[in-house]
Amino acid sequence: MKRSRVLFVSLCVLGLLLPAPFAGAKNQPAKPDGSKPAVDMGKSTVDIGNISVDKATRSIRMKVKTALKEGILEFLLVSEQGKTYESAFEVEGNMPSELNFALILIGCEAAPYDKFIACTQKEGGQAELFKSYPASLLSLKLLQNGKPVSMDSVIHNREGKPSDLIWVYTGGQTIEGRFAPDGSRNFIAIWPNLASVVNLFSANQNPYRGPYGFDMNTENKKLDKGQEYTLVIERRVP
Repeated sequence: MKRSRVLFVSLCVLGLLLPAPFAGAKNQPAKPDGSKPAVDMGKSTVDIGNISVDKATRSIRMKVKTALKEGILEFLLVSEQGKTYESAFEVEGNMPSELNFALILIGCEAAPYDKFIACTQKEGGQAELFKSYPASLLSLKLLQNGKPVSMDSVIHNREGKPSDLIWVYTGGQTIEGRFAPDGSRNFIAIWPNLASVVNLFSANQNPYRGPYGFDMNTENKKLDKGQEYTLVIERRVP
């Protein structure tokens, strides 16, 4: 079932790249088995498992849950089959390619990973990123029981840097015909990762070599594994 859905998502992405009328919502190709497509592209809201896309507001909502109570973090979000022992959140029933598709639907364009890394490593890199790749910039917010909560209540910056986090859509590589994030099950990385759809813009050092990077916020005594949240992803204005 997952393979069929990933194939269908790929067909949808291809449809977006083709000229009209092939990219039109009503001209979306049928699924390989001839059944009616699961995603109605004519609607303002598109639902793909636990991912909901609002094309009108250019926002994405994902139902997630905490994967850890404490520990060092390399990822913000992975699938339930991914590296949950290094991730703040996990999502069930979705593949990274589906988040990639959702980001394309809200008008995002992936920044080349090598250019993204170069910007994190030089003075003035943030300004260069904002100027060169404005359609790659994202803001992430959390809701719990429908109410906004601070990202800082879940993850903790061990380097004490400002908490205005800049997330960048880097898209992920295709290796031997396969979308790399689908193999790794990585959605969003905190420590730079080529096989992730979204990466954090940060020059933080290796968290396993000292008090660097991020970990779970153990000062939040109410935080526990398996808690449900809604992760909201929006385009960021430079």
